[in-house]
Amino acid sequence: MLLNLRWAAPILALAGLAQPVSADVITDWNEKTVAFVTQRSMLPPQAERVMAMVHVAMFDAVNSIERRYRPYLVQIPAAKDTPKPIAAATAAATVLLGLFPNAAEELK
Repeated sequence: MLLNLRWAAPILALAGLAQPVSADVITDWNEKTVAFVTQRSMLPPQAERVMAMVHVAMFDAVNSIERRYRPYLVQIPAAKDTPKPIAAATAAATVLLGLFPNAAEELK
């Protein structure tokens, strides 16, 4: 038992040093959108609206490929072999550029 406890402290210390890892394109665009609305000092209702619009667009884009759920707004004609990460990223960027047309350089 004592041997097991000797390893616990270094493992916990190393785990605390670990950096968060981006899980996927949805997480990446979520972080990018949060930073985007934070830079603009938006009030919470406006910032939450932008976040919701980005997430709904990503959902509809990926769902248009999988066709597993009823879409929120649109069912885009998409082939089954369309890459889902590219569809989600394109949808998120399109929404942000539609709302903030002058922010193209920031979204790269």
